[in-house]
Amino acid sequence: MVSNSLFETAASWLLTYALHSTILLIAAWLLANRRLLRSTVAHDTVWKVALVGGMISTSLQLTVEPVTGRFDLGSSPSVAAPPVFTPLDVPASDDLAATPIVVRPPVAANMATRGTSVSMVPPLDGVLAADRPVPTGAVRGAGEWLVALPWMGVALGLWLAGAAVGVGRFVFVRIKVARLLGDRREVGDPDLLNITKTFAEMAGLRRPVRLTWSPDIATPVALRSEICLPKRALAELSREHLRGILAHEVAHIARKDPFWMATGLLLQRVFFFQPLIGLARRRMRVIAEYVCDDWAVTHSGTKLTFAESLAEVAAWITHSRRFGLLPTMAEDGSQLVRRVERILNPGTTPTAGAPHRMRMPMAASVLVAVGITAPGFGYANHTETREATPPLAAGSVAQDMLSSRAAVRPPPPSRTTDTSLAFITSVPIPEAVPPATPSTVPVMDEPTFTGTEPAAVPPFNEPDPVPEATEQDTVVVRSLIRAYQDESAAVRREVVYALGQLASPLAVPTLITALQDPNNDVRYRAAEALGRIRDPRSVEPLGAALSDGSARVRRYAVAAISRTKDPRATAMIVPLLQDSVVEVRRTAVRYLGELKDPTAVTPLIAALDDADREVREYAVRSLGAIQDTRSLDPVIRRLRDPDTDVREAAARVLGVLKDPRSVQPLIAALADSSPDVREYVIRSLRSLGDARAVRPIIDRLDDQDADVREAAAYALDHFDGPQARAALVRALTDSVSDVREAAIRTLANVEAPEAVAPIVDRLGDESPRIRATAAATLHEFGDVTVVPPLIGALRDTSATVRAAALSSLRRLGDARAVDPTIQMLNDPDPRVRIAATRALGDLRESRAVDPLLRTATDSVPEVRSGALRALASMRDPRAVPGLIAGLQDESAELRRSAARYLGNMRDRRAVDPLIAALQDQDSGVRAAAARALAALERR
Repeated sequence: MVSNSLFETAASWLLTYALHSTILLIAAWLLANRRLLRSTVAHDTVWKVALVGGMISTSLQLTVEPVTGRFDLGSSPSVAAPPVFTPLDVPASDDLAATPIVVRPPVAANMATRGTSVSMVPPLDGVLAADRPVPTGAVRGAGEWLVALPWMGVALGLWLAGAAVGVGRFVFVRIKVARLLGDRREVGDPDLLNITKTFAEMAGLRRPVRLTWSPDIATPVALRSEICLPKRALAELSREHLRGILAHEVAHIARKDPFWMATGLLLQRVFFFQPLIGLARRRMRVIAEYVCDDWAVTHSGTKLTFAESLAEVAAWITHSRRFGLLPTMAEDGSQLVRRVERILNPGTTPTAGAPHRMRMPMAASVLVAVGITAPGFGYANHTETREATPPLAAGSVAQDMLSSRAAVRPPPPSRTTDTSLAFITSVPIPEAVPPATPSTVPVMDEPTFTGTEPAAVPPFNEPDPVPEATEQDTVVVRSLIRAYQDESAAVRREVVYALGQLASPLAVPTLITALQDPNNDVRYRAAEALGRIRDPRSVEPLGAALSDGSARVRRYAVAAISRTKDPRATAMIVPLLQDSVVEVRRTAVRYLGELKDPTAVTPLIAALDDADREVREYAVRSLGAIQDTRSLDPVIRRLRDPDTDVREAAARVLGVLKDPRSVQPLIAALADSSPDVREYVIRSLRSLGDARAVRPIIDRLDDQDADVREAAAYALDHFDGPQARAALVRALTDSVSDVREAAIRTLANVEAPEAVAPIVDRLGDESPRIRATAAATLHEFGDVTVVPPLIGALRDTSATVRAAALSSLRRLGDARAVDPTIQMLNDPDPRVRIAATRALGDLRESRAVDPLLRTATDSVPEVRSGALRALASMRDPRAVPGLIAGLQDESAELRRSAARYLGNMRDRRAVDPLIAALQDQDSGVRAAAARALAALERR
């Protein structure tokens, strides 16, 4: 029965998977913990292979017999004991040699595979019941199968139930994450978009990376081709810090970490009985963060800046939701300290390493080896019943047939008057069986029932040799062009898609022809491909496709024409603003904004009255991109649009247009029912900078929505005055930390002296972030009365606060801070020690020389570098030995700095060490030593 085979296959596959996955995961753990792998990339590959390799090697054993054999699971639950046939009363004579025996012709040779059999005699009425009794132990129906269900059936049922629950939980998590990120919005900052695009190109990503922000998350999240930032990251972090975050998340996307995280979680849910999958997921997550950290440090800037970004983001997630499905920048607090130390001192851990081109072939070889050599599980009895004849009674004619090795003799007739034969049996047909005739019994080679598969049929033709790279591209394109003549629409569609991916100008004529293809999918793929190539020859054919009967073709034609940047594109797209299909109108209005053609202003203004809210929203945004004064009044009217998104878009665009006539309508819009609209109205009023907006914005500091209050606090830095300052001081006690932080930063920007004492009070705020913000901004007031409170902040439990206090003390330059700063050279956090070296370098107190000399031997290279920089800035002769010792540092960057500092010191004691440095293995060190020696000789 089919159900029997499925049951046995599932049971044996599951047990084999449990064995193989355990072998692979334990092997990965041993390789990782015995330090046999030199790079994090190698660690990553090993854990990924171990995670999915069990399924691959187990599935391989469905077609390949392992050399170590299989563990026999015994009889299957749906296969009974072999039937016992009663001996036939047959005379021992050969008189029936001429009796015809009907033999079915054998199937074709390519069908003579394992288990294929042919009945020696066609079944006749009454034979099965009379002459071949049904075994008493056989289980035939579904109900009987359940009654006879053994332990393996129970285990399989429990696994199916658990897997169903696990998959349900996985789907629930995905839905939950989707809802959490459902309110995300596009980031409009062109600088951040350019940074993201640059990093994506560095990482070799072909698809553009979308950049969004969400108010509902506390840490950056990498999706398949999207980076979602928390809202506060855009407001609180500097451009340099954001560069590191974006580089880190782009690295996650390039490594396909979102896919691997989701795959690992799904496998853990389905194969819940394998606890080592959880270990693999945790190790893969840590390794992914290490590799992305390395990539971000390499491509975004200094190590310290990125470490600060990591610590800052990690501080935001104390009470936030945690993700198990997506890669996040700083979710695991237990690993944070390790990651920061690793960034600042990479020599203590394996390096990231470069991806090795042999990783995939080696991984495939390992899995094939495991599949061939590792033992498996199987039902041996079931294989025998399926492939061989059941045991027959001794002396029976059928038994005599199977025992003959040279030929199969014709059986004698029965003594009964029934003309039917007394036996019915099936034997497998060997691959080389010749066709049998109805009146003869074929002479067969010895049949074998080993259970192995026949050899695969070799290919008819050998593959063509691979041409050179450039030649190969041309050959592939021309081959695809010829393949477009295929009669199958599915083939033509894939051909057109492939031509678009290759983006070769050679394909343009074929793609233009494909715009007339009878299949809709082929036509829209052709339009998409022409948009990628951007060839001027395609403009007019794409213009004709704008009247295609398929709305999808028209949409892709709009996108393709706009990408050509042809002057005729606007005139071609404008008529589609009246298209009957709303998706086409949305596409047209969006791409008209990208073209930024002033001739589209009038049609876009007309589109502001479209019945579809998205068309109206995109029309507003497109008018903002064109920035034509004719659109001012129509956009102002959209501030009263019934849709929230349209009103929000209008508020944004009015801030871009910066026309004083929009001030009063924006002030009126501060009463909008939507907090998002009010927030963007405030931002636009800030960019306009009109004094009429001061009082209305101050009133918004009491808004019921925290985001609106935060926007109002930031906006008041453009409207400095007694009223604004007093309102901001009151906002320092707001219940939401974001609002308090905005008030601190704005008061520091306007340097309001009356805010000094209230901000000093914020050094005791419950939020470490607020304390750090207060400490970092107090120096901007230039008031030395804040020195003692800042010295007190050096004892704060948060390293970020301590580092911020040192930064302010450095800028204030007060001598009272010297001794407390010297003590901070022993702080356990490297960020604080680095900040202390910078402060002492600016304070330039001679009593700091000896402590800095000791710090120059710190275990963290960044700390040592800061100490040498501080010593060089003091120009104290006692610092020269420490700088000379820096020429022997393990860090090439630090050795270069030491050589440069020694040149500035102009001390003759450095001559011989600098001459020795001319032999340094790093060319930068040698160059710096040469310049330093030249400076010493010119003194």
